[in-house]
Amino acid sequence: MEQDFDVTALTKVIPLHSLPDKIRVAENPLPLIEGFVSNLINLLVAGDIQIRDIVREALGTELSPRLYIKLLRNLEE
Repeated sequence: MEQDFDVTALTKVIPLHSLPDKIRVAENPLPLIEGFVSNLINLLVAGDIQIRDIVREALGTELSPRLYIKLLRNLEE
């Protein structure tokens, strides 16, 4: 699932030395994805019904099928 980020297209516009380290050195996206899914699950019990509806819609229709296993693991916790 991990993909390398290619900065060559970006460096055609912005010199490499001007790019922040976070962009020049690709990070492992897994912790960011897990945190995002976890935050969405926490919002399913938000006090605002509109927030709950938007999150439910996002998890139900917009979430990549590749992330379903992470969703299910977070729901079990």
